[in-house]
This record gives sequence, structure tokens and C-alpha cells, in this order.
Amino acid sequence: MYENQWIKNNYNEMIFPYTLFYYKIKKTGVDEYITYIDSVFINN
Repeated sequence: MYENQWIKNNYNEMIFPYTLFYYKIKKTGVDEYITYIDSVFINN
């Protein structure tokens, strides 16, 4: 994913108003994923 690469190479928390920690789980029997948001951090 382009966004992941951009963040890894150019991460500066002052650019982003918030940071999300999330994970994806594949649905059983279907080629789709469900995204779960674990934490949200507001960058001051």
C-alpha cells in the first residue's frame, strides 16, 4: 500500500492530526477482510 510506504519513509507525527492502530481479519469463506480499529491517538 502506498500510504504505508509513505508513512514508513516520511513519518512526522506533526503532519497527521491522529494516529490509528488497526488490524484486519479475513472473513471465513469469502475473499474479504474486516478492519478493526484498536486505538486512536490524537497528535498535539
